[in-house]
Amino acid sequence: MRKKSIFFLLVFAGTFGLFQSWAQQTAYYLDPDEDLREGLELFHKEKYSAAQDRFIRYLDRTEGTETTSQIDATYYRAVCALRLDHQNASSLIENFIESYPESPRANQARFQMGNYLFNNAKYLRAIRWYEKMKTKKLNKDERYQYVFNTAYCYFEQKKYKRAESLFYEILNQSGPKKADASYYYAYIQYLNENYETALGYFLDLQDNRKYGGIVPFYIAQVFYLQEKYDKVIEFAPTLINKANPNQKTEIARIIGDAFFRNNQYGDAIPYLEIYRSGVKKMSREERYQLGFAYYQNGQLQEAVAELERVKDGDDDLSQNSNHLLGGILISLDEKMKARSAFRKAANLNHDRGIQEEALLNYAKLSFDLSISGETLRAFEEFLEKFPESPHMDEAYDNLVKVFMNTRNYKEALNTMDRIPQKNSDIRAAYQRIAYYRGLELFNNLKYREAIDHFDKSLVYDSFNTKLKALANYWRGEAWYSMKGYDQAIKSYNRFLNSSGAYNLVEYNLAHYNLAYSYFKKRRYSEAMSWFRKYINRVDARQTKLLADAYNRVGDCYFINRTYWQAIDYYDKAAGLRTDDSDYAAFQQGFSFGLVQRPNKKIEILNDLIHDFPKSRYADDALYEIARSYIDLNNRNESVRNFKNLIESYPSSSYVRKAYLQLALISYNNEQNTQAMDYYKKVVNSWPDSQEARDAIAGIKNIFMDENRVDEYFTYVKSIGQGGDISVNEQDSLTYMAAESIFMQGDCDRAKQNFSQYINRFPNGYFLLNAHYYKADCHFRAAEYDKALLSYEWILSRGGSDFSELALSRTGAIYYQKQNYRKSLEIYRQLVGKAEVRTNVVDARLGIMRCVYKLQDYPAVVEAANEMLLTEKISAEVVRESTYKLAKAYQATGDKDGALDAFSVLAEDVKNLEGAESKYWKAQILFDKGQVENAEKEVLDFLNKNTTHQYWLAKAYILWADIYLSREDYFQAKATLQILQENYTNNSDDILETVNRKVQEIEELEDK
Repeated sequence: MRKKSIFFLLVFAGTFGLFQSWAQQTAYYLDPDEDLREGLELFHKEKYSAAQDRFIRYLDRTEGTETTSQIDATYYRAVCALRLDHQNASSLIENFIESYPESPRANQARFQMGNYLFNNAKYLRAIRWYEKMKTKKLNKDERYQYVFNTAYCYFEQKKYKRAESLFYEILNQSGPKKADASYYYAYIQYLNENYETALGYFLDLQDNRKYGGIVPFYIAQVFYLQEKYDKVIEFAPTLINKANPNQKTEIARIIGDAFFRNNQYGDAIPYLEIYRSGVKKMSREERYQLGFAYYQNGQLQEAVAELERVKDGDDDLSQNSNHLLGGILISLDEKMKARSAFRKAANLNHDRGIQEEALLNYAKLSFDLSISGETLRAFEEFLEKFPESPHMDEAYDNLVKVFMNTRNYKEALNTMDRIPQKNSDIRAAYQRIAYYRGLELFNNLKYREAIDHFDKSLVYDSFNTKLKALANYWRGEAWYSMKGYDQAIKSYNRFLNSSGAYNLVEYNLAHYNLAYSYFKKRRYSEAMSWFRKYINRVDARQTKLLADAYNRVGDCYFINRTYWQAIDYYDKAAGLRTDDSDYAAFQQGFSFGLVQRPNKKIEILNDLIHDFPKSRYADDALYEIARSYIDLNNRNESVRNFKNLIESYPSSSYVRKAYLQLALISYNNEQNTQAMDYYKKVVNSWPDSQEARDAIAGIKNIFMDENRVDEYFTYVKSIGQGGDISVNEQDSLTYMAAESIFMQGDCDRAKQNFSQYINRFPNGYFLLNAHYYKADCHFRAAEYDKALLSYEWILSRGGSDFSELALSRTGAIYYQKQNYRKSLEIYRQLVGKAEVRTNVVDARLGIMRCVYKLQDYPAVVEAANEMLLTEKISAEVVRESTYKLAKAYQATGDKDGALDAFSVLAEDVKNLEGAESKYWKAQILFDKGQVENAEKEVLDFLNKNTTHQYWLAKAYILWADIYLSREDYFQAKATLQILQENYTNNSDDILETVNRKVQEIEELEDK
């Protein structure tokens, strides 16, 4: 009220002269003065509408004059419009200022306009009007109002520097806006981080009615920002119940953080949980803080849940989170997840100390989980990245343990080769790893590389005498497999002379293998000596090798024509009843014939036929029995057995010999017609054989005996054999020259000479031989088309001594040319005609391979099973047959059959088929719903490790699928990320599959 009274006096004084002038006029002119006076009275009573009417009436009555009173009335009319919020108020003020710019009222008009806009919260426009004023013309109260309003306008416009000084001016005066100014000034100090100044003003306002409910929250914030966490903890908790939802969320955050920073993690958790429930999404930093608090409070599962939401990223927070997560997961015995977390932390280099510790933990966990390949790479990475680490000794100790337990020998050797200074432990491990890598290569038929690794092992042979001995033994085996018999003999002898070799199971085998090495070199005396040493060292339980040794000793005696001793050893071999008993029986019977005991020979060979009707020696036995009856002059039995041979074994090479013998018997019995028939059968059926040439000689004798010389010439001409004797000599000499070159090993010249012979003598005596040797040279030179021409010519001539090998090579050539149907046709012919066991094996193997290539999977099953029933096939052929059987079962949808076959191969993952089979075994189990068993197989695969990284990667992908089946997205993703980080081959489908699956998992995580 005091302000209004002062204002009224000023106005009244300004208009006093005007009232005097009115008093001197007539009554008619007193009315305008009355309007002005009434207008002013109504204005000061805040009756702006009525006042405005009076001012307008006054102005209408005094129109045309320009007195001070009229200027005042114009001013007050405009102010009334402002107070009444009329639309034309602004224009009235602006017109007034424009019309009377020099009037004292112009400054008041700007002030009134600014206040009007201020009261309507139009702060930007208000400040423009305030800035046009002359503040010195304002009275004290007006200036007070002006300063506060201007400060607040600047505050609203975030021009805090200008607002700050004006608010401070208010603070130094008494007045109604002092509390407001204190609050805003404190707030500006708060924003400017002048926390101590702000705190003082906020504390003074705690009891203020208007601001007492607000400033405690700022006080708590200031204590927090000043890192006075004890003050926060003391002051802020009481605010929780007074706060609105937004304030409650924020105050809970700072209380929780204050407790956290004071290491009072248990007290921090409830407040951080309140904060979590009050926000839509916590930041990664806040999740980490809550996770760390849970960890420190022993709430490990809750900690994992929070930290898993922080771990992805490329920053120090992700590195810290994964490192902490790894430690927690170890405590929860979730080592695979822990390993993945440490890997992520180790991949980030924001904190080198954490990276070092995480990588070491990753390597140690990989070792603990028996993931040897990854373990080697991890320790190798650690040693490379942190060569000065205080944990270096620990890393080397663990690395040695890895080397001593690893099965990924290739990677282990690569790592050890990069260690410049190998301590004794590393050298000891090197001896072992190089030895086992050699064995691995040996099993994969890489004999030359195997020998190199056995040699590497022997460089450090002083650490383990057993490994030294074994390295020499397997070195000998590798040389033997490469037909390097001299080197094999040296290695076997070194093994036998090695310390500790005597107690090894290989000790006896070394005698046996050494004997074979000498046998292959045709040094039969040494071979016999070592075979006998072997025989003296073993017991009857090793029947197969023992029987074989007996047979070889018998062979040595046989070759040396010491037949009675040979008979003795063949008898011992036959008595063991092994797979080779038929061979021993045949050799024994044959030897009895050589010592002029034909009856004993016949007895033993008849027993062979009876006991082993399917023996490959049965036709040999029949032939020898028949011949023995000739020696006994029992022609009837001889004829009977020869005919039995022809009937029972029509494909046998002995058939043409039997016919020849029957012809000879008939001739000796003067049965020339019968003899002629037998001879002609041989000539017609096997025209290019030696037997045919012998038959022609027999035919010649018959014609000569019967004085039918002209008929003989006619006959030989009819079969293309009638030529001048000199031509025959040229035939023979030309062939013999070519054969001599062939026997010297000069295949290039031999091919030319054989070609010349074939072209010169199209009906030559030695065409069959010439084509065979020529084909052999082409085959060795991989000139398959040329070889094929000769082999097919040989086959077109019917059965001969070369037929089996020609069929075998022809089948192989068509297979190489990818003509699998033709190859299959040839191999099927071979399997029906083969007498030599190796050719039988080759035929069956060829059939299996062809039908596999032709994707005739039922036929593959049949062929593979027949192959596996074949006696004495190599381990490699067993492995191939089992693999193809498994794939055939898989292709035909027989999961059980495939699982059985894959399971056999999966025992050894060092070879490619074993590694693939291990994966498929796990995959089939997974497909059959046996998830736990599938996971066991995957883990066993990782434990065994393999050099075949593709199938190991497939196992990792399957492992991720197993985790996905359990909705464990974290571990599924972590497992795939191992491949993203470590798999380097971009040429196969692994990384594409991995990236696709990771994306799918991330989409599942976002749902």
